[in-house]
This record gives sequence, C-alpha cells and structure tokens, in this order.
Amino acid sequence: GLVTREQVNDAIGSQKPVNPNSLGEILKQLGIIDDAILAMVLTQQHSVDGKTVPIGELLVQHGFISRKQLDLALAEQKKRQG
Repeated sequence: GLVTREQVNDAIGSQKPVNPNSLGEILKQLGIIDDAILAMVLTQQHSVDGKTVPIGELLVQHGFISRKQLDLALAEQKKRQG
C-alpha cells in the first residue's frame, strides 16, 4: 500500500545526517553518480564474511564508476580529511 506523509516524515527524520566527505557524497559532488545510483548501491551494501564491502568497490563491480574515478574520489576524500 501507500505510505502516509507522516510515515515519510518519520523516515526522513530518522535518517542520519549526510557526511559531505563520505565517498558517495564526493562522487555525487563530482557528478560521477547521482542520488538514485548511490541509494541503490547503499541498499546492496552488506557484510561478506563479517566484512562490509566498501561502497567504492560495489560501484566499480556494478559498472557505475571506473577504477580511475574511484581513485580520484578517494584522493579527494583524503585531501578533505587532511
């Protein structure tokens, strides 16, 4: 069925604040991926043998970004974190 506006607002209110220096946000800021791609890959991110697969690896595996684009975004992330 459909969700109510109240349910949507509750869901939005319970979301964690977005970290502008997260890899996904950096890739969005660089115009490499969009919200839809990020959301889809985040829902697929899960633990394999107790280890969470990094978001960048998932994006590469699914063909959304190249290894070069991942390296570029990781370098930007490192630069931002000092």
